[in-house]
Amino acid sequence: MPTVEERVDSLEAILGRFIIHTDVSLKRFEEQAERDRQVFHEEMKKFEERAERDRQAFREEMKKFEERAERDRQAFREEMKKFEERAERDRQAFREEMKKFEEQRG
Repeated sequence: MPTVEERVDSLEAILGRFIIHTDVSLKRFEEQAERDRQVFHEEMKKFEERAERDRQAFREEMKKFEERAERDRQAFREEMKKFEERAERDRQAFREEMKKFEEQRG
């Protein structure tokens, strides 16, 4: 039967191995957590860069859309101006014809 001293030595050895094993496991865990944190930060950086590229592409697309819309509005204004000018010429021509007609009628 082991003596109390032998049993204490055995328990101290077991406790020492437990502490070492726990310390090693904790260090591995911390190292893995640091790697995971770095991977997460890299992924977030890539995500933010991709999001910024997408925002920039959207801004450019909206700018092109606005420019195209402005060109279309300008073309419509010009077309309406030509239409109004044509309509005014037609009204004037109609008035002149009516005036001639009334003069002929007497």
